[in-house]
Amino acid sequence: MYRWKEKTAVKEEEKLKVKVADVMARPVEQIQEYTATVEAEVKNNIAPSSPVRIDKIFVEVGDRVKKGQKLVQMDAANLKQTKLQLDNQEIEFNRIDELYKVGGASKSEWDAAKMQLDVKDCL
Repeated sequence: MYRWKEKTAVKEEEKLKVKVADVMARPVEQIQEYTATVEAEVKNNIAPSSPVRIDKIFVEVGDRVKKGQKLVQMDAANLKQTKLQLDNQEIEFNRIDELYKVGGASKSEWDAAKMQLDVKDCL
């Protein structure tokens, strides 16, 4: 039979080398200059839902705006035309609504007129 002898390795403890320095209090400048490009976290591209002429612009590019603030004023001719279209759509819906009530129009026609009126109201 063979017997194995265990060998134990003894490692010397390694000593860390450190530098020692004197501590002093002194003022440190707090202003730093860096070159960078700043971009907004949220970017809004504002465009009209229908092509119209703009009569007056109330804000400039880069101005801060708030919810509900008036940005532009629509040209009076376009505004009048849009109002007339909405009035006409309401008249058409009322006609189809009366016809639908007496059986002269289908539910499909009534739904289409109602949807057009609702879409015009959103504009």
